[in-house]
Amino acid sequence: MACPDAESDAVPSYAMNRSLSGAKVGDIRDPAGTILFFEVDESGRPEARHKGGMNCGFVDGHVKRLKGGPPASAT
Repeated sequence: MACPDAESDAVPSYAMNRSLSGAKVGDIRDPAGTILFFEVDESGRPEARHKGGMNCGFVDGHVKRLKGGPPASAT
């Protein structure tokens, strides 16, 4: 769970969307549009470390770079 560009690999580089904790995939209305995990800094806050964007994984399994980071509803 460490990003190659992270300053330290001693802590995880990604965090899970807390609003999905305990959710079943079948209960998620838009798996392709729902962020499952996203990059964070050493304190656990979202971090856009890739030229103003961050990598996010979605419930359906695809990964995408989002400019500016995830929406507030994902954190």
